[in-house]
Parts: sequence; structure tokens; C-alpha cells
Amino acid sequence: MFAMMTKTFMEQHGLEARDMGLLPISQRRWAMGNPRAAYRKDLSLEDYLGARVVYDPLSAYDCVPVVSGAEAILISHQVDPGQHVEVVAQELPFNLDDQLGDGFLDTQVVANLSANLYSRAGLGVEDIDVVGVYDDYPVMAIEQARAFGVVKGDDVRRYLHDQLDREQFPVNTSGGQLSAGQAGCGAGLHFIVEAVQQLLGHSKSRQVPGARHALVSNYGMVTYRHGACLAGTILRRGEK
Repeated sequence: MFAMMTKTFMEQHGLEARDMGLLPISQRRWAMGNPRAAYRKDLSLEDYLGARVVYDPLSAYDCVPVVSGAEAILISHQVDPGQHVEVVAQELPFNLDDQLGDGFLDTQVVANLSANLYSRAGLGVEDIDVVGVYDDYPVMAIEQARAFGVVKGDDVRRYLHDQLDREQFPVNTSGGQLSAGQAGCGAGLHFIVEAVQQLLGHSKSRQVPGARHALVSNYGMVTYRHGACLAGTILRRGEK
């Protein structure tokens, strides 16, 4: 299913394997600074292009590795000054397209969700310092980045080469699930945990300097090629 979606996406945007590979390669660089990531060895373009094909055009590095693990966050109305993160805005719709779409995210419904999220937060994508997008496969991570305005316009190739590859906009700074692994139902919290660590300044060598706002997006429950849910959350570092 995801191979078909990836192939369609590549044809629509004029992409080749060496373009799509920039996402897992970029995330692997971040993972090298994450001691909890399953894979921390540098991933080159040659490694990516030479990887075992799982189902054309997907290779082994395009498929999320399954791992054991757990994550947790503490929610409280009592916080230590400067040691907490606040939820600024959240959009949690279910079955966005009434299962009538093609499984991708570039629908008017998702565009409205993104606009509503930024409006409720009183922020724009230019105010976001760190982004976490659910990455079971590269195509879904890129589509979520498009849905929330991280990718400007439809020039996906330029985004991959000029922004993502050069780390101009920090995306999936934990290494994402493609390098850190997918821990079953705990996978949805993966990006929230990373965003909280970044905003609190606890990410050590992969820390994004001065990170104050984070955008986290989760996409899941894919049934019969239709995306049943998409969640968007904007978080803010608490003030001292």
C-alpha cells in the first residue's frame, strides 16, 4: 500500500530514489546524537541506494523498524517555573475525509485543520522552531510537512535538497521512527517526548538552540488506503 502511495507521490513531484532518500539520511544524522535510537550509524546516499528492496520503490531504509520500548509524559496543573511545556493549541479530528480520499493528506480538510491550528495558537509556521512528523514511511512524513506548511508550495524536491538535507528547518530531531524505531502503540508519543526534551533544553548534542515552539503531527489508523486520523499539536516552552 505505501509502496503504491510512494510511487504515485514520486511521479507527481518528479522525484527519484536519491531525492526520497534525503529524509531517512537527514534523520539518521539526528539519530547519531540520540543514545536511545535503534540505529545510530551514519547512513550515506550510497548505503540508501544500495539497500535491499522491500517492495519497489521502498527499500529497507524506507520502512520503520519495530522495536520494544515505552515513553511517558507527566501532565500536571502544578509546574516548576521554567521546567515545563505548555500545550498552545491542538487539533484532533477523526476520519477526516469520511474514507473518501486517496490516503494522502493534501486535501482541503487537512488544509483547514492546519489553518485552524495556527489560528488558535496565534502563530505561523515561521514561529515554529522544531517539527516532529510521524514517519512510518518517508512519503507520509513529507506529506505531513506539506500539510502544515513546512514545505513551501509544491516544490518538494527543493525542500528535500535545500531545507531538509542542509538542516535549515529541524525535523524529527530524535531520528524519527525510521532510525529510533517504532515502539508499538507508544509510537504516537515519540514525537511529543522529543518536542518536550527540545523545548526544555535536554537534547544535548542534538539540541536546537533557543527552541521555544514545537509542532507535532501524528498520522495513523490507515485503513484500506484511507487516513482515518491526523493530529496536530503546538507546544511552547514554559516561562520562568
